[in-house]
This record gives sequence, C-alpha cells and structure tokens, in this order.
Amino acid sequence: MSKLLEVENLHTVFHTYAGTVQAVRGVSLSIEPGQVLGIVGESGCGKSVTMLSILGLLDEIGEVTKGNVTFDEKNLRDLSDKNLQHIRGNDIGMIFQDPMTSLNPAYRIGDQLTEHLRIHKKMDKKQAMAKARKILVEVGIPNPDQRLKQYPHEFSGGMRQRVMIAMALITEPKLLIADEPTTALDVTIQAQILEILKDLRKTHGTAIILITHDLGIVAEMCDSVCVMYGGKIVERAHVRDLYYTTRHPYTKGLLASVPNPHEVDGQKLTPIAGQPPDLINPPTGCPFAARCSYAMQMCTVSMPEVIRYENGAEVACFLHHRQVIEQKGRMI
Repeated sequence: MSKLLEVENLHTVFHTYAGTVQAVRGVSLSIEPGQVLGIVGESGCGKSVTMLSILGLLDEIGEVTKGNVTFDEKNLRDLSDKNLQHIRGNDIGMIFQDPMTSLNPAYRIGDQLTEHLRIHKKMDKKQAMAKARKILVEVGIPNPDQRLKQYPHEFSGGMRQRVMIAMALITEPKLLIADEPTTALDVTIQAQILEILKDLRKTHGTAIILITHDLGIVAEMCDSVCVMYGGKIVERAHVRDLYYTTRHPYTKGLLASVPNPHEVDGQKLTPIAGQPPDLINPPTGCPFAARCSYAMQMCTVSMPEVIRYENGAEVACFLHHRQVIEQKGRMI
C-alpha cells in the first residue's frame, strides 16, 4: 500500500537567547491510509515539534532546516503558505494538547466549527451548521442545537476535547494528528475519547498519528510505534513486537517504569536515572548513552546506524550492531 505521509531526515531548530536548540535531529517516519501510528517518549523529546514541523505551524523562532515531508504525493515543504493552509485544514486535522487554549473563548462553538467548512468546503451557513450538528453527535456531545450556541467555558474538560476532535474531523481529513488527546482527563473520559477515535477510524478509514507518553494507550490503539529520545527516533516496531521484543534500552526503561495491571501487590517500578540531553549542545553519540546501563565507549562517540530486522522493526543501538555481527560469525 502506498504511504499517505512520509517524512525523511527532518531537522528542526529553535533560535533562542540561550542558543540554537536542535529539537528534531533527523527524524524519518511514514504512515499508510487507515493506520494508527504511535509516537512515544518523555516530555521534550521532540514528539510535538515533529508534528508542528510537518504542518508548518512552528512559531517565529522555529525553523525546519532540512528534510522532506510528502503527503498524498505532494511535498509539503515546496507548497506556498496558502496551499499548505488548505491541506492543513482540509486533508490533515490536528487535536492539540490543551483544548481551552486552542478554542477561541470569544466565539460560540458553532461559529468555530462552521468556519472550517465555509473556508475549506465552500458551504453556506445552513449547510455548515447541519454538518456541525452531525459531527457533535458523532463525537458524543448531547443536545447539539444547544451546544452549538454555547462558548468554550460552558463545556467541561472532556467535552472541550470532544469539540476539538469534532473540529479536526469536520472536513473528513485523510490524516488526524492527535497530540496527547487524553492529557488531564480522568480515566473514564479518557476511555470515551479513545473509543471515539477508534470508531472514527473504523467509519471513515482515517489514518491517525497518536502522540502520547502513555504506553497503555499505545498498546490499545496503535498498529505500530516510534520511540523518540533526544530529538531522534531510537526504535520503531509493530506495537506487539515492541512490547514482547523490546530492543532499545530506553524503550526497556519506559516499560519498566509503567505499572503492570496484573500485579496488585509488591510492584517495584524502576525510574530511568539521569536527565535528558541538552539539545543546545547535543551529544555526538547516542543521546541516551549518559543514562544507559549498557553504554559502551563507542556509544558516547558516534550515533549508531539504524538496524532493520526482517519483520520491519528498526533500532538505533550498538548492542544490536554487535548481535548482527556475531550472528554473521565475526567479532566486533
């Protein structure tokens, strides 16, 4: 199947008073139509910045310095701002982390929803309002006629997140980017939001990129997953393979720090010692080397190349370089 989105060797920097932050350092990823791709990693690893770079939504201090972004056979980096805006609002939808700061507090929900349709689909006000009413029902918001007349502050946190999903999906995009869509919601509302995403994928065949730090959500929702650290993707695999054949030490550390729901008593969670790397002066070697209990001298000197396995899994770690060489009957 052809790829819907393909990102190749993406580099993004932020020019700050303290120096140039190398936030994304050579990220490559792809997603096919109807697929759910998870991107996981701790705060500051580059997950959200990667998506903002793809969409051309960086602020004035951010800059994509290198790489290609191809969506539906179009190179997004070659497009004008006007053409990119059309794709961003029409073919790619995004759910941001904080719906309260993403929704305009001065406008009614109905006006914010219909704006997308009137700009991108050229609908008149009556058609757009009918579509907005329908999408609110799809995302589980009752009394849509009343809700369309209300302002964001009149909605609960879970309902605001549903409105954000409705806004992202109202133009029926081919790709939905969901950036921590369940952050700060209680577990019941989280489950409801995830069910909405599942139903929409099944109904509309929408591809989803799900950014999260919650490995439980990844296991439930995703087909494949990329693990990011220090602005790089250090491991990528089918979601089942990632959990049962964890390869990178950072991924192992993430899994070791998550409670096992099948163990009630006596669980010992192991935090990852140390701090993430300084991306103003990033390490020349593996970004995880300073925190890795398996680190060798070579890990601090150069970044390991990506090893690709027959099942499609990939890992950037010298431990697996050693394994591959030994399997071929040679010594490191």
